[in-house]
Amino acid sequence: MVDIEREQEMCRTLAFVMEQSTEGIAVSDLDGNLLFVNKAFAAIHGYSPDELVGKHLSIFHTPEQISAVEKANRQIKETGEFSGEVLHARRDGTVFPTLMRNTILVNEEGKAIGMIGMLRDMSERKKVLEALRESEKRFTQVAANAREWIWEVDADGLYTYASPAVEKILGYTPEEIVGRKHFYDLLHPEEREDIKKASFEVFALKKSFREFINRNVHKNGTEVVLETSGVPILDENGKLLGYRGTDTDITERKRAEDELKQYRSRLEEVVEKRTGELKRVNEDLLLEIAGRKKIEKELRDSEERLKEQKEALEEKNVALREILEQLGVEKKKFKDDIVANIENLVIPVLRKIENEKGQFKQEYLSLLKRNLEELATSFGSKLSEPRLRLTPREIEVCDMIKIGLSTKDIARILHISKKTVEKHRDNIRRKLDITKRGINLSTYLQTL
Repeated sequence: MVDIEREQEMCRTLAFVMEQSTEGIAVSDLDGNLLFVNKAFAAIHGYSPDELVGKHLSIFHTPEQISAVEKANRQIKETGEFSGEVLHARRDGTVFPTLMRNTILVNEEGKAIGMIGMLRDMSERKKVLEALRESEKRFTQVAANAREWIWEVDADGLYTYASPAVEKILGYTPEEIVGRKHFYDLLHPEEREDIKKASFEVFALKKSFREFINRNVHKNGTEVVLETSGVPILDENGKLLGYRGTDTDITERKRAEDELKQYRSRLEEVVEKRTGELKRVNEDLLLEIAGRKKIEKELRDSEERLKEQKEALEEKNVALREILEQLGVEKKKFKDDIVANIENLVIPVLRKIENEKGQFKQEYLSLLKRNLEELATSFGSKLSEPRLRLTPREIEVCDMIKIGLSTKDIARILHISKKTVEKHRDNIRRKLDITKRGINLSTYLQTL
């Protein structure tokens, strides 16, 4: 009696497990007529369990899928099992991918009496995999077409990634760099040891660095001047895994700057020499002025010409100084824009990527990609102007609104409520002075 009760209790438990399982479970006879369907299996296809019992398995497939299904059923009967991807159709006709694991159901005598199948809807997984492939494709395309060399090294400085741009800059293919060379192997011999020592001191502190100018040696032996920036890569425990960054070839810019310095030096020498010559000419003319009226007139004419030449030269010097000052202003603005964009648009996303997994991480990667595309714009620096008084969170929300994310998406990504997002939107409109002016906030942000 106790054994019967125990078996009955076990049967009830098993029935409960099958009914409550989140995996789809179905049992059919050998002809494919459904004997049992749990809630998950029925819901995936848009039915209730009662609607499916007694129906044939073909109800889950389109005519085009039947041949593949029959092939799978033959395999089950021949080998006793089947596992693989199978296309199914929902009640509304929607076709979706599934992962099926089917086995033969036998009685106590070992005789086959039916088939049992377990099903998992692969639709979302397929979407995630496709999004991941698309994201990798976009990154590969960006890296392949960027003028900057994008790289990664491990904690010992050994390259673990190099974008194709390295071949244009240093003559090496990525395959010749990755896993074979350390960053200091490419440095100019005159600077190699000093920069290597300084770099590993920065590694030890896990600090970022920007616009570090260093000399490297091209594969053909020529000198290449690079401007290097990088950020540390840390694991979840804060351990340094390596560095990720970019190198920009500034050889021509550096050469132009050096030539400009040489030109200014030569110009100063010419002016000094010319001034000395004028002084000597004036002294000679003054010695002869008393007895030579004709020469006096010629002297005045000569002085006038020299004066005009001097004024013209001074005007050129003024113009040159103005050009140099303007270049300085533009260079500073460009650097400030990039720094502001990195601090306000890129670094917040990177910090979130370090702590996120799964779908959120992919969304942050997509957001990071968009922010990197706008790195050289003035968007970040404009939003961080003191007069606007925007908080870091409001700047982060502005960035997401600008690229078209909805309030729901922003709330999900930032782990805050939609009400909080709406409050941020109101504060942003007020600080940007566009409240009650009929101006779309996303459109307005895209004009900054």
